[in-house]
Amino acid sequence: MSTYDRATRCPWCNRAHEAHTLVAGDEGEPDEGAISVCIGCEWPAVFTSDGIRRPTIAELEELRLDPRFRELAFAKGQAPS
Repeated sequence: MSTYDRATRCPWCNRAHEAHTLVAGDEGEPDEGAISVCIGCEWPAVFTSDGIRRPTIAELEELRLDPRFRELAFAKGQAPS
């Protein structure tokens, strides 16, 4: 795991984030399109070249079907149906 310093705000709850911890993938800066989960509201966001944004409906559907995201959601007791 590595920490990436990048100030962002959650597009769902507006919580300020000073850094992001990468739990999968390469060390360093997350790729555009990588998923972030807010430590406050626990909703997913998508990295862009200049911050993070809400996922599209199609991206949310992909996440709902992704076993890694479902495992995280089950751990939090919030698995999407």
